[in-house]
Amino acid sequence: MARPRGLLTVRACWWAIEQIRREHASVAGVARQLACSWKTVWRSIRPLLEALDADPARFDGVATLGVDEHVWHHVSPLKRGPKELTGMVDLTRHPDPKDPDKLIVRARLLDLIPGRSGTVYRNWLIERGDAFRAGVQVATLDPFHGYKNAIDDQLDEVASVLDAFHVVKLGGQALHEISRRVQQAIHGHRGRKGDPLCGIPQHPAPIGARIPTEPYVITAWRKRHPIQEIPDGHVFTQPWPAGPTDRRKDHTFDHQYKHDRARRTLKGIDEQVTKAERAVAGTTPVKRNRFVQLTGGSKSVNRALEAKARSLAGLKGYAEVAVMPTGGPSSALSLLRAVPLLGLSA
Repeated sequence: MARPRGLLTVRACWWAIEQIRREHASVAGVARQLACSWKTVWRSIRPLLEALDADPARFDGVATLGVDEHVWHHVSPLKRGPKELTGMVDLTRHPDPKDPDKLIVRARLLDLIPGRSGTVYRNWLIERGDAFRAGVQVATLDPFHGYKNAIDDQLDEVASVLDAFHVVKLGGQALHEISRRVQQAIHGHRGRKGDPLCGIPQHPAPIGARIPTEPYVITAWRKRHPIQEIPDGHVFTQPWPAGPTDRRKDHTFDHQYKHDRARRTLKGIDEQVTKAERAVAGTTPVKRNRFVQLTGGSKSVNRALEAKARSLAGLKGYAEVAVMPTGGPSSALSLLRAVPLLGLSA
C-alpha cells in the first residue's frame, strides 16, 4: 500500500498530486489536510513527480506550442536560485467531450527551465528530437526576438504568431502613440480638457475584463424580455460616454454572453455560496471567500454580491475605439477591434 519506508500510502500520494495539479493547492495546504508535516508530503510525492517528469510521453501530440518567460521570485539568485525561467506550454486544440464538433484548448505546462534567452529555448527544442519538432504546426510567443530566432532555427516550417495578450497590448500602445502625435500636430500641445483626443484613454479596455456592474443595455434587454434567456453568443453594444448630455461617442463597449461560460461561472458561485453558508453556520472554518461578509464580530452571507455575480454570469467585456478627430487626418486613427484577436492563442 505504501512504498518502502514511506509514511503515506500510494493513493494518498496521488491524491496530494492531484490536489496540487488540479485544485491549485500548496504542499503546505495538502499537509494540513493530511495532518502531517510539509517534509512528509514532499518526500512522499517527489519520487512520483520525478517519474512523471522523466516520462517522454508527456511531449506527445503537441501541435501548438507556446513559450513565455516567467519570473520565479524577486530576491537575489544567490539565496533562492535562478529567478528568470522559460516556460513551454501545450496549446493544442482537442475535440470537446461534450461536443465532438467543437475544439477546445486544455493548456498544460510542458516544461520550465532556468534562463530567459533564445539559446535556452533553442537547446530545449533540440533535446526534444526530430519527431517532436515535426509535429509542431503553430508556435506562439511574446514579442521577444530571442524566442523568434530559436523558432526560425529549429521550427522553420512552423507558423509563428504572437499571443493575443501581446497583440492587444502592442495595438494599444500604437493607438496611444498615434493619438499623442495627432494631438500635438493639431493643437501644438498635449491633451487638455475639451480637445477631441483628450478623453481617449492611453490603452483600450482589457480584453475579457471583469464587468463591475451590469451595463444598462443588458438591464434594458432583460426588462423587455423578462422570461427569456439571453441567446448564446448575443452581443450587447453600448456607446460611451453614455450620458444624455455628452455628445461624444468615442468608445463602444461590447458585452458578449455565452451559455457555457455562464454555466461554469454559476457552478463556481454555487460552490462558493455553499462554503460561505457553512462558514457562517460555524460548521467549517472561515477561509477566503468573497461571499462571507464580516460586520464587527458577526458573519453573514453577502446576498447582494451573490445577486450581482449571478446577473453578470456569462458576460465578457470587449472594447473598440473609433476616433475621427475634427480637422485632423481621417486616416490617423482607425478602428481597433479586439474581438478577432482572441483566436490567436488560449
